Amino acid sequence: MYKIGDFVFHQHSGVCEVEDIREEQFPSGVKQCYIMHPLGTKADAKVMVPVNSHNGMVRSVYTPEEIDDIIAESAEVEVPWIEKNNVRKATFSDIIHKGETVEVLALIYRMRQQEEVLVASGKKLTATDERLLSEATKKIDQGFAFSLKIEEGEVLPYVLEKLNKA
Repeated sequence: MYKIGDFVFHQHSGVCEVEDIREEQFPSGVKQCYIMHPLGTKADAKVMVPVNSHNGMVRSVYTPEEIDDIIAESAEVEVPWIEKNNVRKATFSDIIHKGETVEVLALIYRMRQQEEVLVASGKKLTATDERLLSEATKKIDQGFAFSLKIEEGEVLPYVLEKLNKA
């Protein structure tokens, strides 16, 4: 159980600070809930998550050591490039929305590799691939930046440097 003042990662809202833990009324009865404020949002923005049923929606923020381990593990995951655009979109969207950090990082790395191949031949990623890459990158940036105490724009270079050394 988290405490007031803890920083956690919410799957949809990013890094949040637990501001309160209180009972709230739901159709199914009274539940104890975390009341959290997502960082980088308006002061009155709140996310409410039941303490006993957050089903992977909330986790502790990663430590810098955990981030380095995740990066190293993602180097072992191979994401094949799928030639059919609609199949690639569906497959890559599934990876992003499942939210498994190791797989999302592996996807980002694979998409960056493909982007380099395309640029070398005078082409670029499709608009859909660009959107997917941006979405995947956003999934990683805030949580990693918070833990590593760097700017969000520095996360991808940090990850790519670690992956290129792996």
